[in-house]
Amino acid sequence: MSAELERRYRRALAWYPRAWREKNADVVAGTLLDVADAEHRTHPRVGELANLAVSGIATRLGLLLEPRARDAIATIALATAAAYPLAYFAFQLWSPLSTAHAPDATAWGFNPLLNPGLLLAGLWLVALVLASIGAPRRRVLMPTIALAILASISLMVIYRIPGSGNGWYGLTTTTMLFLALLGALALIGTPARGVRLLIPTGIVFVAISSGYLATQLVLQRLYFDELYFWHNISGALALLLAVAVIALIALGLRHRRAAAQTIAISAAPWLLVLLRFSGSQDLWTALGLLTIAAALVGLGALLPLVFRRKPNQHPAETHQR
Repeated sequence: MSAELERRYRRALAWYPRAWREKNADVVAGTLLDVADAEHRTHPRVGELANLAVSGIATRLGLLLEPRARDAIATIALATAAAYPLAYFAFQLWSPLSTAHAPDATAWGFNPLLNPGLLLAGLWLVALVLASIGAPRRRVLMPTIALAILASISLMVIYRIPGSGNGWYGLTTTTMLFLALLGALALIGTPARGVRLLIPTGIVFVAISSGYLATQLVLQRLYFDELYFWHNISGALALLLAVAVIALIALGLRHRRAAAQTIAISAAPWLLVLLRFSGSQDLWTALGLLTIAAALVGLGALLPLVFRRKPNQHPAETHQR
């Protein structure tokens, strides 16, 4: 074994919290070194380093959340990330009824050069299938989700290059950011499998599809720019987020920490999208809105701690009172 290889593996494990490293670092490093030795490698694979970084960050974030909340958040995030692009393409670019109303005949169909969002839809669908059949989380599912996040961010950057995104149709950069945020949340826990994952996916698909149908009725046309969808549902989305805040307060008073954290964190991507359309698009305003959103989400996650139940008193003391 190479001392340099072990040093690089242990340096990559620095992504994990110290308490985790003290308990697990020797075992993980030893396993990685055994695999590298069996493959006659003297350098870590890029995939190994990326997986350690993603998993380490997810572990750090997970320490702030209840285990049940982490898994519930991951399930909701994965279900939403898979359902949204499928609903969009079902009612826009995949819909035969939309072809006659598209601004260009080439806007419709399976052309990843004109519709790069098709790549994202495919990646999220693969991740959904892998999670539903119980594929290994660290070796298979997490790398797939990480690839979907990387694809979202890469497409956002490419789209912003002058002249690069002018001929594109389909998902906007706002939705790509939305999917990337959902991907980050899907990494913090273990999504449910089987029916327990497919049911929320179907619910989200129906809800988003209803939003597209409503937008088509308002605009009185089948094909429209995706931004119209976000603008059209902003009122309903604001109402739902207000209900979520009320639910957070109620759950905090009842000391339901895991449920409160699930609602607060799961609502974060939707809140950011709503804030994105409620103000101007300059950088400083966007950063301000992100700060406000982070503060609101943090408040919701900490509510159960604020309304912490007092220690149980001895029955005799209670009777004397």
